[in-house]
Amino acid sequence: MRKHPSVTTIKKLFALSGNLCAFPNCKNSLVDQSDNLIGQVCHIEAAEKGGERYNPKQTEEQRASFENLILLCANHHITTNDEKTYTVEVLIEMKKKHEERFLQHEYTFTDRVIEQATQQLLNQNNVNSGSGHQTNYLGHEITVNQGMSTPEVIAIVQALYDANFPKLIAIAKEESAKNIAKFENAFRDEVSKNLTPEQLQKFSDPDVQIALYDAVQSAARKDNDVLRKMLSNLIVQRVKNDPDELKQKVLNEAVATVGKLTKDQMKILTLCFIIKHGTFIGKHNWDNFKLLFEKAIKPFIDFKGTRAEIFHLQYAGCGKLEEVFRFDLVDFLRNTYSFVFLKPLEADEVNLLGVSEEVKSKILIKVDERIFFNSSTKQELQELLRKEAVDDFLVDKVAGVFDFKLLKQEEIKEKFITELSWSKDLFDKFEKTSLNHLTLTSVGMAIAIAYYEQIVGDTLDINIWIN
Repeated sequence: MRKHPSVTTIKKLFALSGNLCAFPNCKNSLVDQSDNLIGQVCHIEAAEKGGERYNPKQTEEQRASFENLILLCANHHITTNDEKTYTVEVLIEMKKKHEERFLQHEYTFTDRVIEQATQQLLNQNNVNSGSGHQTNYLGHEITVNQGMSTPEVIAIVQALYDANFPKLIAIAKEESAKNIAKFENAFRDEVSKNLTPEQLQKFSDPDVQIALYDAVQSAARKDNDVLRKMLSNLIVQRVKNDPDELKQKVLNEAVATVGKLTKDQMKILTLCFIIKHGTFIGKHNWDNFKLLFEKAIKPFIDFKGTRAEIFHLQYAGCGKLEEVFRFDLVDFLRNTYSFVFLKPLEADEVNLLGVSEEVKSKILIKVDERIFFNSSTKQELQELLRKEAVDDFLVDKVAGVFDFKLLKQEEIKEKFITELSWSKDLFDKFEKTSLNHLTLTSVGMAIAIAYYEQIVGDTLDINIWIN
């Protein structure tokens, strides 16, 4: 059974590390300013059979000893997997020279760092086993071992960048490297919060790595915090939905596409998605509905909405302009959220419905001493009446009363603009731009969901819309 290093051994390693990777001339820290462990505890001779430089004559105590361990950044952990170049002798000498530098200047670490290092070792599942596979990107081989932890996954980002951006001129190279460093931080946060150790293993899948490569390409090109978070969210969603082939393809395309869109275009997709595909709850409570509407809609209406912007969404595969189809926002709100725009029934109107008291108790509700229909839409009311075996004549009669109590379109629009002044811009967007002709593809929906989650903070279940 594999033996893990003792806490005393781990503390000694960090004390003599100087908080720097042991690889010659590497300036990468092992612990960041927030006390997050970003380096890795690595074995010189592998902890398990099949790993790099595995020595069958070693005991488990020797494998877990201070002498057999070295602290490296994630990048150089991958680099030193090259057994021909980085032999046992080379790594022992590397460790010795590095630690000699800090014998008189020991690094002061916190208990939290040691706890993270201990957990990292516990989470390692044959990381150095050599049982992984190789994926080729543009002629560069990157070894990815099975049994990944978060640092190993983050290391793939840097490895993909190093392999594919060597030809940029110095200034561009420097800028892109800064962008990737920021992306790594955003990506680490998203992965740490949302993926289980089992899900991390999906990063050994070539298809997931290709999606990550597309994300690295986009992130390296622009210093854009919104884009970094979008890419991180979409990669996490890609991993979470790995068993579903359709969602795999949709999310792969979303990762490859999002970097081609402007912030305004992401707002357009999200607004279109939330209005046409979302559902607001808050029966018989206009005030509650207003709050939900403002929270979910207002952040996405500040865009130009030019025809070129919307046409580019079609070109990018995020939507389609249906010229023969025109979306009427006010009519949609009236029919979808009828319960918000219903006027109360007078006592004589209740009496004239012609249905039994038992049926009335199911189709009506009293709110603040006023009586309303207890149905979201006319269709829902009709279905309930038929379920209660009400005659078709009475079904039509009650539905007619429902229509009569429902505000007219112009009244609904006036109500919105009077009480939510910003909604005038919303109605203008749907009436005066091509937005009323736009229908979203599954890729557009995936991007909209990711952007909504980033801006609003609520989580949406992608399975509801893409299945």
